[in-house]
This record gives sequence, structure tokens and C-alpha cells, in this order.
Amino acid sequence: GKGKGKGNERVRIVRCKECEGCLREDCGQCVACLDKPKFGGRGSLKQSCTNRKCLSPKEQTLVKKVIVPRTSTPRKRGRPKKDDAEVKGIGGEKNESKANDEGDSSAKKKKPRIRISLGSKKSDNRIPRKKKKSPSDDAAEEDDEETETASKSEEVLEKEADSKAKRSRRQRKEVAQENEDEEGEVAEVSEPEDPGEVYMDTAALAREREELDGVGFSATRDHSTKRGPWALPKALEKKFTEIAKETIIKMNKHDGYQLFFEEVTEDEAPDYNDVVKNPMDFGTMKSKVERGEYGEGSDAAAALYEDFLLVFDNCALYNEVDGEVTVEAARLLGLLPETFSTACVTVATGKKKKSKKRRR
Repeated sequence: GKGKGKGNERVRIVRCKECEGCLREDCGQCVACLDKPKFGGRGSLKQSCTNRKCLSPKEQTLVKKVIVPRTSTPRKRGRPKKDDAEVKGIGGEKNESKANDEGDSSAKKKKPRIRISLGSKKSDNRIPRKKKKSPSDDAAEEDDEETETASKSEEVLEKEADSKAKRSRRQRKEVAQENEDEEGEVAEVSEPEDPGEVYMDTAALAREREELDGVGFSATRDHSTKRGPWALPKALEKKFTEIAKETIIKMNKHDGYQLFFEEVTEDEAPDYNDVVKNPMDFGTMKSKVERGEYGEGSDAAAALYEDFLLVFDNCALYNEVDGEVTVEAARLLGLLPETFSTACVTVATGKKKKSKKRRR
């Protein structure tokens, strides 16, 4: 590549001839390779393969050769200089007497000579002779050719890099479009996505819950609500009542201190109704399920989900952040997604009914 230097020195970037790019063979597909004669090209670009780009280029200092001028004396052109007497206009007599003493030879030397080219018209049409090149001229021309070739190579490489980047971006877009088309085709053939299917994998939800040990109420709430309101699996859309009762029963079993099954009274928690405007408990939720106030399907499951959050949010609102009651509420809230999933699997598989038959 081109480089700068001081005086006759010039720094150029050369290949290291050791890296992977230098040792790689020509690809035969890029613009530079297709122009090479061995690949059927004309060899006009004189560039290296774009895939053989040097990874560790080195600097090389070159001393520029000085062109030695020709030793022959150039011909004088134009009129000769006037004598001092004519220029200054003084001392004319002294110069004239001095010229007479020195003789004719000195007079001839001072006499101006005017050369007239009679064959000027012929010389205009004359074919000039080709000037012979010296070795220094050849070296200078080679350096200029290398500089021009290097500059052209850099320009071509930049253009190739831009076109390659555009081509890769276009290919990525095409691949992404193909993937979208394939996904669309699969979606048309297969059944619609089931948002409640995630609650049929109780083991995965249990693994997530195990990571919540000691993280606090706020972090536990964020984790338990990251999937949004509950949705029933499509196969269990008409089984909301059974799933809701099973979920409340299991959550009540997890509540070892029986903190949330009954309504909070003023005797147990002074000024509770002044702090909490919308009280809720597991017992009230069970009554709402039995009366059918939640409805059916995934909408009913989402409403049940909101009431569970209301129970635990009220607890965190009334009690201290690091208090024992709030810590217990965080533990139960972490178990909520897993418990709902267990209820869905129990109703779907009918394990509870089968176990009763075996006991009989």
C-alpha cells in the first residue's frame, strides 16, 4: 500500500507472508481472481485475491532513487546578454578603446551572435526521436506504477467490501424472510399457539421457583407475574371450577400459619381497613368460585390470578417490608405459578379421581 516518508525515504505496507490470509490460495471467485489470466481474465487489475487479505501487515522503508541528469550540455536558446556598456549607458569610450587594444579576437568574442533557424517549418513536421530511458528512469516509473496499482487496489477493495457488506445484508434479509414465510406456513398447517400450555410443565416452573430463595417480596412478585394473567390450556377451557378449587386448596396447604385463608379482623390487625381498601382472602375466593362469580375459561382464570395478587399485595402494604409476615407472603407468592400448574395437571390427568378409586 501507499505510505509517507521523509526526504528520499518512503514507507509502504507489505504482506507478512506468514498469516492465514497470506498463506491462503486464490479463491477464484472474487473480482481480482476473475481478472487473473489463470482464471480466464485479462490481467488488467493486477490485484490480489480479496480473501487473501494480510492479517498482520508490516511497514517497509524504501529509499527513493534519485534520477541522475544527462551529462550532455544543453543548447543555448534565445538572445545573448548585452554588454555592460549598453546596459548601463556609461563608460562607452573606455570599452571601445580597450577593444581596439586587445585586437580582433576580443572584438569577435563580444560581438553578439544571432542564430536563425532556417528549417523551422520543416522541424515542425519532424517526428521526434524516442528518448532512451536510463535505469533510474525505469526504476522511477516502476515505483509510480506500483503506487498507482496500490491506490487502484485500495479503491477496488473498498468497493468490493461495500458490495460484499450489502450482499450479506441482503442475504440475511432474504433468510429472515424465508424463515418468516416458513413459520407462517407451519402456523397455517398446525393448530394456533396455546398460551396455557406452559402451565402443563410443572417441573420447569419448580426449577424457576428454586432460584427465588431469599430475593424478597418485590423480586418474587416480578418473577411470578412475568407471564401475565393465567390462561387455561385449550383442553381445559371448561374445567375452570375444578382447577380453581384445586389451586385454592393447595395454596391453603402451603400456608402453614393460616395467614390468608380467613378475612383479617381489626383485633388481629389494628387499622387494617384504613390501610387496605380492597381486602381479599382464600376463603372469599373459594366462595366466589362456588357461586360462579369468576365465570369460565381463561378470563375466569385471569380474574382468579388478580385476586391472588391482591391477597399478597395487601399483606405487603400493611406489614413491614422485612417483617416475618411479608417474608412468608413472598414464599407463598413464589409457589403460586407452580401450584396453578399442579392443579391443571391434576385435573387433566384425573389422578385425584383414580387415587380415590384405589382407596375404595
